[in-house]
Amino acid sequence: MSASKSLLFLLAALVLSLALSQALLAPQPVLAITGEKPSYTVGDTWKYNLTITNTTDGTTSKLLTLSVSGAGAITSFNRTPIDCYTLKYQPALDPFTLFILYIQLFGGMSINEYIEILENSYSEFYVAKSNNELIGMHIYLYYFDGSSNGVNLSVTFKFNETYPYPLKFPLEINSTFGNYSDEMAYSLQGYIFIYNSTTHNWDNVTSPETGTIGWYVFLLFPLVNVTGTENVTVPAGTFECWKMEYPQNPDILKIWYSPEVKSIVRLNFSLEGAVLYEMDLQSYSHALLTPEQQTFLLFYFFQQSSQQFMFFIALGGAAAALGVATIAILAWKKRK
Repeated sequence: MSASKSLLFLLAALVLSLALSQALLAPQPVLAITGEKPSYTVGDTWKYNLTITNTTDGTTSKLLTLSVSGAGAITSFNRTPIDCYTLKYQPALDPFTLFILYIQLFGGMSINEYIEILENSYSEFYVAKSNNELIGMHIYLYYFDGSSNGVNLSVTFKFNETYPYPLKFPLEINSTFGNYSDEMAYSLQGYIFIYNSTTHNWDNVTSPETGTIGWYVFLLFPLVNVTGTENVTVPAGTFECWKMEYPQNPDILKIWYSPEVKSIVRLNFSLEGAVLYEMDLQSYSHALLTPEQQTFLLFYFFQQSSQQFMFFIALGGAAAALGVATIAILAWKKRK
């Protein structure tokens, strides 16, 4: 009888464990799409296929990488330290940097020639961790063709007005945001050198320490309306996205943002019908650990390894002492 009871108990436990495993492996219900502010980790990376089409120059395609390259305190326009993430575009082909540099410095070139110059460049956006507001940005560019044309530029902007970048969270259907200001004041630090082919020297271009951004503000904070959600397929996969459009004319700007990706997966922008800027997500990866967690784990494993190393040294020493003692005893017995 006791053997039968034990067998029944074993079968019941087996059935229970199978049921539990099936429950754990069963597909979990999909959560509704969230519009909450994403939480970044240093090392998060997104790679985009960027296509720029110009009515006169044709089409140019580039791989654009966006990453969370750093985190820490950034001094604001008002000289207040603010804890920020650094969002880095490489090359510097985000819409704001692309068009402001072209208009200010390279307007005589074709778009295709200009994009090639930006091959060795990047732009960084300092975004406050607390509210995603843009505190400032940095642009770096170096180009020299070896003979007559060159530019060496590194400038940092700090803005007197701060607004959410790149989007305003939480996202909700029919919410509208962007185009917060007609112009923004900024402070500027850095340098600009242009190569002089006549003197074969790099000429320093004097830049004002303060200034204002006019209509370019639209390229930083475009006016959009959240029209709904939509499944979007890009090279990186199919994602449920929030869809945003420019209210007055959707053909000017359309954005698809995925909470799963924590970034924009597709963007279509038309500048006065002359330039079409299209960005599709090719791949992405989210860092598993923050730098602080990585440092802690490295220290922990080092500590554990040191302890294990000391243990094996002690064990080896004990074994050696035991061996010496055994040899001494054997030698003593042999003498007797």
